[in-house]
Amino acid sequence: MITSWKIAIRSLINLENAVYLLYNGNKNLVTDDITSAYMAYSSINASLGNIAINLGIYKGSEYIFTEKLKIKTVL
Repeated sequence: MITSWKIAIRSLINLENAVYLLYNGNKNLVTDDITSAYMAYSSINASLGNIAINLGIYKGSEYIFTEKLKIKTVL
């Protein structure tokens, strides 16, 4: 799950960069920027979905609560 968190965090940074470039970048590259934002968004959702599925391994653990809270915070 650590790898999935790393992917989600890096994708979130890429999404922030895409939004920044949308407002401050070359206006001729808007469609490329939107595409990169969608790719980062889908990567975040896929990573968080993977983490949520893997939480089924931990039965009755407080670890589940903290991980689900982190997932909700990112979303």
